Amino acid sequence: MNARFMVILAMGCARPVPPAAAMQDAPAETLVDLDPAALMGTWFVVGTTLDFWQDRTDPRLVYAPLSPDPKTGAARWSDTVVFLKNGRERTIEGIDTLDLTRTGHFQWQGSGLLASLRSQCFIVAMDPEGAWAVSYFSATAATPAGMDLLSRSLDLADDDRVQAHVEISKMPSLSVLWESAYPPVHTLKSAQGAIQAAPSGP
Repeated sequence: MNARFMVILAMGCARPVPPAAAMQDAPAETLVDLDPAALMGTWFVVGTTLDFWQDRTDPRLVYAPLSPDPKTGAARWSDTVVFLKNGRERTIEGIDTLDLTRTGHFQWQGSGLLASLRSQCFIVAMDPEGAWAVSYFSATAATPAGMDLLSRSLDLADDDRVQAHVEISKMPSLSVLWESAYPPVHTLKSAQGAIQAAPSGP
């Protein structure tokens, strides 16, 4: 199944994005004024609570802009999760759609055979310089709710890592979840090599 067809299939069964204010589990810390352009590009998962990464390595997210939602005008972008499993590169494809009422919230919906899966994603903290971000995501039929520490670099500076942890500690409900966080294994030698190896998205 080629990437273009996967995008079309996912668009055809897209579901409305629920407003964050109507969701009981939406973190109060969700950013309210986030420019989606600040998220585009490659992010490395350098901390996570998701057990999925225990037997997989080199997780990274690749975001690329798409045309706005034709019904609401909300920003959308392709969401490609890239990782290694048993030494082979694998990807999980999806589309993110922005919540117009709170721009730190967006809905992920899988592409192709994963089109029935969706998750609510929240950016709850972000470095003013864009070096790192902290995300919370709701459960899907395949994965539990969790948190990620995302970095533009494979080697997040110690000062940046400390600052991210300070921000997490200010969030009572999320800081408890973060207690189970661990650093996924990264075997790639450089961020540039990882970016060059990453697909460009659908």
